[in-house]
Amino acid sequence: MTFATPLFLIAMLAALIPIMLHMINRQKAKTIPFSTLRFLRLSVQRTRKRKYLHDVLLLLLRVAALLLIAIALAKPTISRLGNLLGRKATSAVVLILDNSASMSTIDEGGARWDAALRVSEQLLDQLGDSDSVALLLTCGPPREELDRLYKNQEIVRQTLDECRVSSERADLALRLQTAEELLADSDAPNKEIYVVTDMQALSWETLKPSAAETAADAPPVILVDVHREMLPNVAVKGVELHSAGPVTGVPIQVKVSLQGDQSVEQQRHIELLLDGQVHETSPTITIAAGGAAEHAFRFTLNKSGIHRGEIRLTTQDAAAADDHRFFAITVDPHIPVAIVKSREHEIPYLSDTYYLERALAPVTGGNWAIRTTSLTTSALASEPLAAYSIVYCVNLPAVEAPLANRLREYVRGGGHLVWICGDNVDPVAYDAMNQMANNELLPIRLLSVREPTIDKSDGWHVGWLDPSYPAFASLSEPASLYQSILVKRHIETAPVEEGKVAVLARLDNGEPLLVERSVGSGSVLLLGTSVHVDWSNLPLRPIFLPFVAGLTFHLANAEATQPPLVAGTPIMSPWPTIDNSGIEVLRPTGEAIRLDASDANSETLRYDDTYDVGIYELHSLHPALRRQTAIAMNLDSSETAQALISPDHLQTSFGERPLVWCADPSDLASTISKLREGESLLEAFLVAVLIALVAESYEANRRIEQEQPEELRSPHKSAFPVRKLPEHWDDIVRAGTARSKN
Repeated sequence: MTFATPLFLIAMLAALIPIMLHMINRQKAKTIPFSTLRFLRLSVQRTRKRKYLHDVLLLLLRVAALLLIAIALAKPTISRLGNLLGRKATSAVVLILDNSASMSTIDEGGARWDAALRVSEQLLDQLGDSDSVALLLTCGPPREELDRLYKNQEIVRQTLDECRVSSERADLALRLQTAEELLADSDAPNKEIYVVTDMQALSWETLKPSAAETAADAPPVILVDVHREMLPNVAVKGVELHSAGPVTGVPIQVKVSLQGDQSVEQQRHIELLLDGQVHETSPTITIAAGGAAEHAFRFTLNKSGIHRGEIRLTTQDAAAADDHRFFAITVDPHIPVAIVKSREHEIPYLSDTYYLERALAPVTGGNWAIRTTSLTTSALASEPLAAYSIVYCVNLPAVEAPLANRLREYVRGGGHLVWICGDNVDPVAYDAMNQMANNELLPIRLLSVREPTIDKSDGWHVGWLDPSYPAFASLSEPASLYQSILVKRHIETAPVEEGKVAVLARLDNGEPLLVERSVGSGSVLLLGTSVHVDWSNLPLRPIFLPFVAGLTFHLANAEATQPPLVAGTPIMSPWPTIDNSGIEVLRPTGEAIRLDASDANSETLRYDDTYDVGIYELHSLHPALRRQTAIAMNLDSSETAQALISPDHLQTSFGERPLVWCADPSDLASTISKLREGESLLEAFLVAVLIALVAESYEANRRIEQEQPEELRSPHKSAFPVRKLPEHWDDIVRAGTARSKN
């Protein structure tokens, strides 16, 4: 127990006053013989013992009242049990600093991040020399100097000066768990967790309710809310790219979505930047309060290679972090496609690949978007597969294990492998080949070859084409386009696994004809029939050229326009190195990082330092490969929501765990003082004083009432009771008067 004004404890000496008065009243009076009062002596002796007990009780109540008043004036407080028992009040403090993207927002009181830094400095100033402190950041790369308790607070101050706002989202629940683990290893009697945040609801999504048996014993959590009324803001919510193919000269559309806040209607302009230069500025876009708006840019790229794109607002607002978004696209003069066949045929039109080669290369010597290369199975074993966007395997026998593993690595590295069936396809051998490649060469298990029966003498027609698949969006209507395709023979497949395999086309009997499955960064597809007239009339129908060309453009475009990632997400690209040549990562800052074969395993490239927003380029260092790709890292779009969590909802999740809410950052000092000095006991002592005074008054009145004769005890008696004189008092007085005269 401690006292805010201990000088008032001197007033406890006032408790001696009732004791002194009590002792004075106990002094023996001088005895004067008065024979006529002998009749009263018997009555006095009977009540003397009872009056003594009442006197002692009244004395104790009066002493207690004066002591309690003196202690109350000294403003007593009580903190933790360790302080109450006189132990040294050292503290172990963990500071969780929210440095997510929303902390860069500018409110009416200024930037939230600046307020958070001031609060953190204020907390460090309140710590004593014997206290230990740890700093935990919610976002950013791991730092060795963090996640530990320090006696030297200067280390934490230096780290705090180097902290910056990240583009990631925060996970405060995870950081709370880390803080509790740090404090569990500390022997300090006082343990506290401070969370400095803007109370974004998404930062607490993973918080689980505390267990009842452990919540009360957990260290107290002090939440410091640096959020204030937000200024008007518009966020660039998303960017979508649409293109027929990743080749030069093909139009590209960029669809931009904007999100306004709940305050007022706003008008903004956005601009499109390509390779660092402003390409186009939008007209005025009106965004309703709490509403959304869209705008589309269209452009063409006449130069091959990686192109960096950015959409940004022309004027900054409250949250600069959500004022722009990046995108990247890789275009080539041609889409490199390999068409693999089992052998070269002496008569070209009898080859299984004849119609496919003509559809993908309809012109010769012109500037056509697709560049095809014909290969045999034997040549495929030595060909650098990563140089091709798509590999068509047409009517091949099952390949041996070494080639199967090369094809598997190609797919996992981002390639697209399309299997087309025919006479050389043995379902049993293909399934064995797929098992050797860890079931990553075929999208589905093959069963048997289906041929026309008596009731299906002509074969089967295509009954359905997926209209949601980008390559077939323009081919699904009218239905006669694909219903005219007659399939004489096809390979029956196993039942489709929902969620793993996508069926893109079905026969009129419901069986899958074209299926696709994602593997790593690439995909494998299977066409259950042939592209030669022996199995189907598909190559003779008008839909054939747009069918295979659209599929090729779509698969190549999926590789060229990598979906943007959230900042901080590792780049996981199954892009194997060749001959240990390595891969170079070009960061948004222009810094080049080389990843050798020792830095990445044989199948997967992993790059973790992606905490900066912008474009990350990946280049193969193999001289013959010349492969490259680009990935855009952007702000987590959920950070633009600015939805807050309420104190009541948070308290419900915390359960019995001690939670202190500091809504005003400038009031943190008093909050810390309250935790360190403890809870005030002033009210409790004042209540005790009142109880003592009431008890003293009651006891005093009860004593007076008991001393009165029975006939005067009445609920309506006077406040000043009058004692009744004993019987024969008049005779005694007259006898005494007569004797004195004589």
